[in-house]
Amino acid sequence: SATGDVIWANARYLNEAAMRLEPGRDLTWPLPRLFEPHMTNTHVTQGFAIHRHKLAGTSGDGNWFDLTSEEDGAERLFYATPCDATVKAESSLRDFTQTLTKTFAQLPIALAIFDSQRRLQTFNPALNDLTGLPFDFLSARPGLLSVLDALRERKLLPEPKDYRSWRRQVVDMEKAAASGQYEDTWNL
Repeated sequence: SATGDVIWANARYLNEAAMRLEPGRDLTWPLPRLFEPHMTNTHVTQGFAIHRHKLAGTSGDGNWFDLTSEEDGAERLFYATPCDATVKAESSLRDFTQTLTKTFAQLPIALAIFDSQRRLQTFNPALNDLTGLPFDFLSARPGLLSVLDALRERKLLPEPKDYRSWRRQVVDMEKAAASGQYEDTWNL
């Protein structure tokens, strides 16, 4: 409701609320609020604000839910979608990225990893040392073309007769190499 009271809930919500009652208490109206959307972490997915909330379990563990809401006149309808697998995958990805970062930091070979949108995601200190590109520039996650332009400004790329057409060729090769079959070595 407009005052924040739960005025309708499905069976899953009722079961979750009943499991969290103190021993000897019955589930009555108004129903207890399991989620406090303003107390959650918010992220935007496909234009919708999603509130991520951990619902503490009775055994000390917890379940994660993505909360979305929709206006319904003077009331608001909330949907809670379980997202334990997503939270676990995101945590594993963070751990994996940290491990890779630590490993790559030790390499004497410059390394730059771009994502599918061609934005720099990971680089090692050797890239900064070898190219002289500022750390602030690299940590801002520039796109591939911005990195190529910065390398050209520092005269670290082979200088073709027509840079624009060469740049287009590099981008076309990179797109064609999405299967991972393209490799090129530039002598600095």
